[in-house]
This record gives sequence, structure tokens and C-alpha cells, in this order.
Amino acid sequence: VVFYLSLPLRLYTNWIVVIALVIGVVKRYGIPKFNKDYLQRIMFDDNLQMLPYLGVVAVAAGGNLILYMPLCLHGFLEIAPLFNNLLRTKPNLPIISSAFFKDYIKKGVENRNQFVEMKSDMEVYIGLYLIVVWFLGWSSLLSIMMYWQIMRLRYMINANSKAAFARVNAKINNILAKPFIPGIVRTLYQKISGFIGSMADSEMNQAQGGAGGGGMFSLSLIHI
Repeated sequence: VVFYLSLPLRLYTNWIVVIALVIGVVKRYGIPKFNKDYLQRIMFDDNLQMLPYLGVVAVAAGGNLILYMPLCLHGFLEIAPLFNNLLRTKPNLPIISSAFFKDYIKKGVENRNQFVEMKSDMEVYIGLYLIVVWFLGWSSLLSIMMYWQIMRLRYMINANSKAAFARVNAKINNILAKPFIPGIVRTLYQKISGFIGSMADSEMNQAQGGAGGGGMFSLSLIHI
């Protein structure tokens, strides 16, 4: 019974998320206008940036809910302030006024920066996860390429994503520096990092008309 009742929601999950993200953009910047000023204002909005991420996840997930975790956390961060404002004006609202929900809403508002860091780190870890499970046949090369192209874009225009690459890379390098870690593991990570960095550098050099200066992405991911 639960399976059949939840079937419509699971079938239309991606469309529901698309609508929610678009509503988030419209709520913040107004009705879409096809002009340069409006596009410049929304291009750094996280709701808009999560739309291509959702597109890749919809293709690559294959029922893997892990890839949807950053989207779930993003939704929580968007909803928490709205519910918090509602509770200020109507403290006895059904459901969300219960102690359980109020506690999570409060945490979402007060610890927003920590949750944003968590979401950004999660996106990087998921990219590495896709590469690792490819060896087990749980992901495809196409999914990996698509995912890292989106992450390359987020790295270039999103400060939180850029900081996440540095944090994740530092953590991994600290672990790999342990004497009990086999050298082959360090070599494998360097190969993976080099592969990811080369994709970004190639795209960035093309965007710059082939003039040097690329490598920021790969340097932050490999050599920090």
C-alpha cells in the first residue's frame, strides 16, 4: 500500500524539485525577465545553480538517493527561514509549531553557514564517490563526466564550492599522509585529481580563448 501511495511522488520527484527551485528564484528576484540585468542578478543564486545539478542527478542517480542529499539539504536551508518567520507571527501553527520541528527549524537558521559548508562538501564527496563506485559498476563514465562538468561550473562561480574543494582535498591529503596508507592509494588519488583538474583546465582555457592562466581548479584540488 505504501509503495503504491508513494509512487506518484517518486515518479514526479524531479519535476517537484524543479518547480520548487524555480519558485525560489522567482520569490527572490521576481518574475523572470529575459534581459542582461536580470540574468546577472540570478546567475549566482543557489536555486538557479542547483537546476543543472538536478538535471545531472536525474540522469546519473539511477535510484541512488545519495546524489539527492545536497538537494535535500538545500531545500531544508531554504524552508527553515520561511518557517521561522511564520512561527514568529503565528506561533501555534499546526505541525511546524511542535517541539520536534521547531528545534530543526531553529538549527537550520542559526547554523546556516555550517549547513552550507556541509552541502558544498557533500557535492564534492559525491563526485569522488561516483568515480570510486565506477570500478564496481555502480556508475557510468558519462555520469562522472556530466557531474564533474557541473561541479567545474559551480567551482568557477560559487565561492562555497571553491572553498569545499580546498577543505575536502586537505582532509583527504591528511589521511593519505598517514604511514599506513599504501602508496598505490595516494597514486590513485593523484590520478583522479589530475583527471578532474584537466577537465576543468581544458574548459577554462577554451573560455579564455586559449590564453594560459588555467589550473586554479586543479591546483586547489591536487596541490593544497
